[in-house]
Amino acid sequence: MEIIVIGAVLLGVLTGAIAQKKGYSFLTWFIGGTLLAIVALPEILLKKPNRAGQRQCPACMSWVPQQATACAHCGRDIAVAA
Repeated sequence: MEIIVIGAVLLGVLTGAIAQKKGYSFLTWFIGGTLLAIVALPEILLKKPNRAGQRQCPACMSWVPQQATACAHCGRDIAVAA
């Protein structure tokens, strides 16, 4: 029984970590991954990254925060969006 609980928690952590890397809530996906890993894990793997509040650098096309004045990846100056 303990192995099942440990396995469920590990699947929850895995699901939450993937979600957080894609810009979603770790806690929400951790709970979903712990309780319903067979549904939550494939769903988060197929979801596209959440890019709300970000924009692409015109020089290198990496994602930067909306208020950034310079790209963290290439270091070029970028205009602040109005």
